[in-house]
Amino acid sequence: MSNLSPHFSGRVHAQRKAQGLTQAELAEQVGATQPQISGLEHGRTDVLSEAKIRRVAELLEIPADVVFLPEGASAPASPTEPASAAVLAYCPSHDCPTALDYPLAGQVVYKPTFTPVAPVGPTWCNACGAVLERHCPNCRKSVQPGLNCPACGNAFITPTALPANHDPAQVARQLADVRVMKQEMTQFEPPLVSDDAQRDGAQTKATTEVTENTEVKQEAMR
Repeated sequence: MSNLSPHFSGRVHAQRKAQGLTQAELAEQVGATQPQISGLEHGRTDVLSEAKIRRVAELLEIPADVVFLPEGASAPASPTEPASAAVLAYCPSHDCPTALDYPLAGQVVYKPTFTPVAPVGPTWCNACGAVLERHCPNCRKSVQPGLNCPACGNAFITPTALPANHDPAQVARQLADVRVMKQEMTQFEPPLVSDDAQRDGAQTKATTEVTENTEVKQEAMR
């Protein structure tokens, strides 16, 4: 569907997880198949009819303005930025290893990891496969690093409730273990450095080494 919002797939994934539904369970309620729901969450716009997409949005309580683009609109690059400029995005799934979680005021809150991506087209999380979000799910402003949107205060990733009978000390220990595990899973990600930057860095290092060797030789000759 050409008028489907590029942000819809990410919201489907986030809202489905927030409601505790599997792709198969959501597919059964919609009258679709699990692969179709998976495709929808990964940015495929041709896997479901408009009626079934509306049914998905209804079941997951996704606002209409997140489902479809305005009449006659398309999804071009931001008019204030060149098409080649990178923008920040994050994974909206609280299950993702890139989301750091911790207990706060009776909830588990999640701090996303922000990554520079192209301004248009779906980009998938390399940790869990979800489609990355470039905008606040509430006000649709461009995201900035942090736990909440600076424009509206909404959490980028929906918090989840702690069990009513939870042991705070045990939950804190468990979440600390989870954070360590997530950090171990992501610490080997290569830095986002361009080929030009790598060449420039190597050239600078080589120049420095030559300069240092020359200075040592000159000192020895004195």
